[in-house]
Amino acid sequence: MKKLLFLLMAMILPMLVFTSCSKDDKAEISTFTIINNFKYETNFDKYINGTMYEVVVFEYDENGNNIGQINIDDVPSGGKSNAIPVQESCAKVQISFMMLPKESPYYDLPANKRKYVVSLWVIRKGENIDITINENTMISNSSSVKSYANQNNNTFMDVFESIQNWE
Repeated sequence: MKKLLFLLMAMILPMLVFTSCSKDDKAEISTFTIINNFKYETNFDKYINGTMYEVVVFEYDENGNNIGQINIDDVPSGGKSNAIPVQESCAKVQISFMMLPKESPYYDLPANKRKYVVSLWVIRKGENIDITINENTMISNSSSVKSYANQNNNTFMDVFESIQNWE
């Protein structure tokens, strides 16, 4: 009887050890949320109100290499996106958007180029970061992270005020 009990314990114990959970079993999901605190009023076009249209977020690894992009819905003026997960190797994100939607009669004007927020946001592993956009947020016409120091960047407000001269 003792041999049978010992044999049974010898078989059960390894099963318990090998099926135990480790820290690596569950990857920590990192997310970000975009908060659009910019509001703008104009009579030029009903769509020019601070909404960020056709939002694309670029993911970068620790070395600054672009490792992917995330297309998300528009982020309305005064609105907030859902928490958006990033790849496990993502270390930073950059936001880009259009000033006008396709429904606007001014969408195809050359001045309605994709805009890029100059800042990169650092992703914290397993956490959500809030990315807040406001009238002082610096934006550029170029996605190049390395050339920002040499460019004439504008604030969100500057760009919106210049829109009325697009015609």
